Amino acid sequence: MTLLDHFEKFYDVKRAYSDHDLERCYRIRHRVFCRELNYFDADDYEMEVDEYDAHSEHALLLHKPSGQAVACARIIGGDLKNPEKPLPYEEVFKDSLNREMFDPDVFLPGKIIEFSRLAVLPEFRGQVKRDAALPENADLLESCKAPVVLLGLFSICVSLFVNSEAEYGAAMMEPRLAQLIKQSGFRFEEIGDPVKHCGWRSPFLFEREIFMRNINTQVSDLFREINARLCEDKANFQAGDETVRCYA
Repeated sequence: MTLLDHFEKFYDVKRAYSDHDLERCYRIRHRVFCRELNYFDADDYEMEVDEYDAHSEHALLLHKPSGQAVACARIIGGDLKNPEKPLPYEEVFKDSLNREMFDPDVFLPGKIIEFSRLAVLPEFRGQVKRDAALPENADLLESCKAPVVLLGLFSICVSLFVNSEAEYGAAMMEPRLAQLIKQSGFRFEEIGDPVKHCGWRSPFLFEREIFMRNINTQVSDLFREINARLCEDKANFQAGDETVRCYA
């Protein structure tokens, strides 16, 4: 089964435009970043929200058999009300960014976006032990066999990026994630030294014109399908139809 076959059998994607879908993103983030990893303080509303959400684009990965939203991601764009406001990676790596390689200060607001808040529920990372003999676990166990969740989530970010006006995408990634993405054929550069921020993270840069040139066929097929669906969502939203893939 190819990555695309696996994705089409078990998953779908959706842009998060409505309050309901945004809340689903924030609840996934709360469970992963606040409850599981303790990166941020938990609140009584069970939602993880920050100052960048208002000028971000959000999307969800949906599990077809259960109808559950299981992962989310966003790209952070420029703040139109405060165009000089730095993106999060600029704050985190302000002392370790190699500005001879890449200086964000020379770009106009909106020309750089940041991949951010990629979160996957633990049971879809294979971290929850389940009895494979139980019928109710069959779809879940099979759906988590391939790296389709992580690559699907990254493809969501790529789609949001290539359909924006940005020339560059920045990301804070741990070494293991960066290695998996690189093995898929995406081209990007490490533009600074790692720092301890929610674990060890390094700054990476994706250049719009070249970073997808070498992706392997399976990942390319997966990306194209995800991109088509997210573009369809955007077109329907702009036309006033918010009914696309509206799972519970």
